[in-house]
Amino acid sequence: MSRFRFFEPFNDAETCDYLQSGARVDALWKAFSQVRAQPETHWLKDLRALVHHIDPGLGLEVRYEPNGSRALSVLPLGGAHLKPLADWCVERGSARALWPLDSGRPPLELPAALRLVLKDFKLDLGKTRARVGVGRGHLLSVVLASHLFTGPGDELGQRAASALVQWLLGDLLFERWVLDVSVVSAPKPSPLRVVGANEAALPLSLQELPDALEAARLGIQAALPAEPLHLFCEYADWVLFELDEPSDACLFPDLLTHTTMCPEMLKCYLSGDPFASERFSSQGERFCMLKLALTGDLEQRTTERQHLEEFLNRSLVPGQLGCVVGAGLGRDYAYLTLALSDVDSALQVLRRRLREQQAPKSSWVLFMDSEWRNEWFGIWEQTPPPELADAGDRT
Repeated sequence: MSRFRFFEPFNDAETCDYLQSGARVDALWKAFSQVRAQPETHWLKDLRALVHHIDPGLGLEVRYEPNGSRALSVLPLGGAHLKPLADWCVERGSARALWPLDSGRPPLELPAALRLVLKDFKLDLGKTRARVGVGRGHLLSVVLASHLFTGPGDELGQRAASALVQWLLGDLLFERWVLDVSVVSAPKPSPLRVVGANEAALPLSLQELPDALEAARLGIQAALPAEPLHLFCEYADWVLFELDEPSDACLFPDLLTHTTMCPEMLKCYLSGDPFASERFSSQGERFCMLKLALTGDLEQRTTERQHLEEFLNRSLVPGQLGCVVGAGLGRDYAYLTLALSDVDSALQVLRRRLREQQAPKSSWVLFMDSEWRNEWFGIWEQTPPPELADAGDRT
């Protein structure tokens, strides 16, 4: 999988793939420029084939704005890890498309979302009740109850419920904040009001659901530090994790120990759950992992990692670019977790300073957000592409 947000022309195979992808994207927008004045029924199927040729996980959708104009969405349907590619397609097409372009559908009002559910799933969910819960990794779980659902195993109902919540929230918030949407059966609504009949019902109407989801999201962010982490990293409390038997979901199977000042953040990442930095920083910081192939015995590698931790804080904190928020050691690699306030500037400082320290050629900055799971940044021009964990569909 090629990178697009942080692509650099240092690897021939990656460069060739990048150029080929760019040619396919340009072919899409050239074809669109020739047909955009026509009804989409004349060209949407053909353009979707061109989008599929860029990547089978991308989709294309026409959307009508309230003023009657049309907009076009290039969607990462195959998983959040395709978001940089979708963003790149939109960026390359914005100058010539002459339509509003985006890589994520905005939220819909409830009547419009219900109409789509009825059209796509043949279910009228207008009387559905809902509940919102906060779970691991600051992720939200949604439960919908309707007499049209046969129970938790209702696959059609579950797909309809998930689509409804996604349309109400918009693609970006849904992908970054919602862990799952489940369904339960409920009694059929009756025009007669029976005393006590609603005591066991879920607490929210669908009209209340968007506000409840937003309140839960804002509540999580309000509980996060009100200042960037680099302002207090030197005196924060740290927690030690020990991984005796990393699970298959662990992104770094060689990892043995990791200390951090952000334990919920690290636990979410290492477990393989959907990850979004905004769930763990209210200050716009991006979390990433510096992975280095250090040599020597355990004591030597521990000493070197501690030196790098102090060195990187001296390089990042004075310029308010970020800081080290975690440090780990594996059988093969050392790991430093970073919170970056200015990603692009911080990466250039990291590259320059680590080269001064003669960091090993196998040194990468890996990004923790699910959307950037296939992106990486090498410290050296000769740094080979890393082995990246499979970043497929949402769990």
